[in-house]
Amino acid sequence: RELVSSFAIEVLVEDAGIPSLSSVTSVSVLVEDQNDFAPTSVLPFYQCTLSEMVQPGTICVTVDGLDKDMIGSPNSAFTYSLLTDPIPGSSFLVTDFFEVDLSSGLVTTSDQLDRELFGSLLLRVKLTDSGIPSLSSIVNVSVSIVDENDNSPFFESPVYQCTLSEQSLRGAICVRTVAHDSDATAEYSDLVYEIVSVNPLRLTGSKSLLYDPRGDKFEAAKSTWFSMNATSGVIFVQQDLVLDFEITSFLTLNVSVRDQRDALNSRVGYATVQVNLTDANDNSPYFSKSSYACNVTELFGSQVIVSVPPPCDVVQAFDFDSKSFGEIRYSLDTESSKLFVVDQGTGVIRPLTVAFDREVKAFYEVTVLAVDGGEPFNQNSVVVTISVNDLNDNAPQFQSSRYDVIISNVISKGSIVTRLVGFDRDAGSNSQFSFSLSSVPYFSGNKTHSERG
Repeated sequence: RELVSSFAIEVLVEDAGIPSLSSVTSVSVLVEDQNDFAPTSVLPFYQCTLSEMVQPGTICVTVDGLDKDMIGSPNSAFTYSLLTDPIPGSSFLVTDFFEVDLSSGLVTTSDQLDRELFGSLLLRVKLTDSGIPSLSSIVNVSVSIVDENDNSPFFESPVYQCTLSEQSLRGAICVRTVAHDSDATAEYSDLVYEIVSVNPLRLTGSKSLLYDPRGDKFEAAKSTWFSMNATSGVIFVQQDLVLDFEITSFLTLNVSVRDQRDALNSRVGYATVQVNLTDANDNSPYFSKSSYACNVTELFGSQVIVSVPPPCDVVQAFDFDSKSFGEIRYSLDTESSKLFVVDQGTGVIRPLTVAFDREVKAFYEVTVLAVDGGEPFNQNSVVVTISVNDLNDNAPQFQSSRYDVIISNVISKGSIVTRLVGFDRDAGSNSQFSFSLSSVPYFSGNKTHSERG
């Protein structure tokens, strides 16, 4: 039928007479169409490339078909349909994302594409005619999905933790952060790590009051604490001994990861790194004063506490370190311990059972040691000047126990006969004295408070 749709036949009838007689008639034969051709596509296959960011309804391709059966007959009329094939590696069907127009063969997107779900698809478009029985054929449409930077990188964990000693040296690793990017293209998944900020959330250390967390000095110090490898995401200590438990024991690092080295067009993900610092015995004890001065009264024994007049106080030392590293024990050097003892816990100094004599030694310089509880320990020392308070324990004395004087029998009244010299070994008002004479006829003395009378 597709080659010859009809035949025109002339039939001759001739008898056997002599002469013969004949006649001619025409026969028209029409070939009835049968559905013996399936509709087919004009091209053996089709292909298109689409960005994953295209909107639903975007045209992929138009499949052109034809059917060789009789034009205008149901056998040559056909429609397009899209087979509901599953997308490999997912729970979706191709018909979830594409559709084909029933009559025109126009293949378009029906939903948002996702390059991270599939990089390419094979659509099978079926052409089916209206014959009885119907015939059909299938043509493949290959769809390539172009990746776009539509996914932000993300860290495996939103919060990381690490513990470091405050004496960590340069290169000490805190933690390795790991991030991923669902985009498939290398330029979109080439990740760059960096530290955004370092925040000492709790300035609770013993030195924290010495620093202004908003000051330039503190900001400059923070910038030297940590560094982050831009490629591996490893966070490490940037310089030797820059961490200080006594300023803050807890730090928070805000870190980021971006998916392109071109920061203007990149997507960014964030995470937090919590850093706990452990204390080390890196501080020596220090005394509240550079020196101390206090008093002890001569002739007193071991139960008398060394008196410390204001503003002097009991010897007191401090240590910025915590726990046993900051526990202080007091002691005296070998020479000082011969005369005094110090309470290991309180720093109170007491004299031993020794009678002090100011007239022999007016003051003592005692060296007090403050030792912390670390191993090895740190120590510091201070000198306490202990002055011996004077008691009136010495009577005034004459320079000589006997004075012999020869005078004339014609000496006049008021003439100086001799000078007596005395002294008192005590100090201050206790060393002041006066002279007086017993009732002796013809003589009198000057009651002076000087050393001579």
